[in-house]
Amino acid sequence: MKTLLGGGGFGDSVIVFAKCITKYKRDEFKLLHLETHAELLSSISEFYSSQQINHEIINIPSWNVFYNHEIEYDEYTGTTWHKNDPFGVTWDIDPFPKIIFDHKPEVDILIVPQSGRSSLTRELSHDKIISYVALYKTRRIQLIGKMDDTLCKKYTNLHVESLINRTNVKELVDLICSANLIIGPVGFCTALGGLAGKQIIVKQHPNPNVIPNFFHKDWNITVI
Repeated sequence: MKTLLGGGGFGDSVIVFAKCITKYKRDEFKLLHLETHAELLSSISEFYSSQQINHEIINIPSWNVFYNHEIEYDEYTGTTWHKNDPFGVTWDIDPFPKIIFDHKPEVDILIVPQSGRSSLTRELSHDKIISYVALYKTRRIQLIGKMDDTLCKKYTNLHVESLINRTNVKELVDLICSANLIIGPVGFCTALGGLAGKQIIVKQHPNPNVIPNFFHKDWNITVI
């Protein structure tokens, strides 16, 4: 059995997952996933478990553990969709692999107000969310993701269903893979939506290299 090494945050786990199952069957590898932020570990593990991935999440004090080759492994996955990862030899993903989920036929449009860990959040502006609610007012819209409960109050008057802080990761996967359109910042939800072949409207990242490296060129992506 191969030991594969991946790492990064919750959104990065989408690419790591895609790398693994592009090259190997689920019973052919164990994945070691490195991450420095303890608050993300359970979500990453829940995602891999939802996809029946044999994995171990390792909370490291710094990325020097990786740079100094302190972890034994056979192959490094990388966190870009293509093979040109800056930190090691890797491979291209299958842009539309098999994702395990339970289909929810009532799901249509998902809006993700915020993504990223608590110290590095990315979000859609309130005005932008209001504009999309108005644009798609004849369709079912649900808000998803996690954020501080005090911030959720500003969405209570939008007259859309809020599932913010009300889903586990497996339920989040089901929603994303059942949706037709996902709107949000760069992160787990928009990346998994792209991998699932959904229409994605994603907010531009401050680093112009992130979207070309993170979102596969064959995904249905509109950058705003």
